[in-house]
Amino acid sequence: MTSIDSGRHALGQAYYAQALHLAHQSGDRVYAANILAEMSRTTMDVANASGNVAANGRHAVALARSAVHVAGERATPGFKAWLHAMEARALAMVGDRHAVDEAVLRARRSFDGADGNEPEWFGFYGEADFLADVGQCLRDAGRPRHGLAMLERAAAALPEHRVTARLKTQIHIAAAHLAMGDIRTAGEVVAGVLDATQVISSNRIVDRVRPLRRHAHGAGPGRAAREFDERVAAFLASNRA
Repeated sequence: MTSIDSGRHALGQAYYAQALHLAHQSGDRVYAANILAEMSRTTMDVANASGNVAANGRHAVALARSAVHVAGERATPGFKAWLHAMEARALAMVGDRHAVDEAVLRARRSFDGADGNEPEWFGFYGEADFLADVGQCLRDAGRPRHGLAMLERAAAALPEHRVTARLKTQIHIAAAHLAMGDIRTAGEVVAGVLDATQVISSNRIVDRVRPLRRHAHGAGPGRAAREFDERVAAFLASNRA
């Protein structure tokens, strides 16, 4: 994760591949599924940051579905919910709305059946995380208003000490506002995010901010659009690797 956070995606994926090999060798199919799902999520991050959504999106779907298959019936309900949520997010990226709905439904059913008896390494995942994942799915599947509602619930539920998760959720909220054509509100949300990034250092935050500039280009001319573009451009320039 440190390699991913520092922007070294290729190195991070190499470490994931090595960890996946070790998990398979030890017979731990559930942890192997966890690694595959993390690889899918990282692939989605790279796709969004680079703009190369088509090829990376298909790869993310394949990784997420492999994770579901590898875990099989060994997956606990909460963990299975996360796997299906990753699948839904990847499917939303490639525009398969029907498959998104099916994956979200499976995720919701699994999450509702969770009893807290999850692997120790998966203890971080709670209601706020689930809402954030599904909110992103709905936003990217063409239902930004519904996605925004879930993302705002996620932001309200995240504890203050989870600084990075809170910032990422705010970025997703800004993207939902952009998808609805509300660049003024998106700009207000982004301004708060960029101010807060002064206290942390994570290329994953930078990678999530970068697509906002592309999304904002569709907002057309106007002062709000110009100010949004200038603010994000300045932030990206100051965080260039």
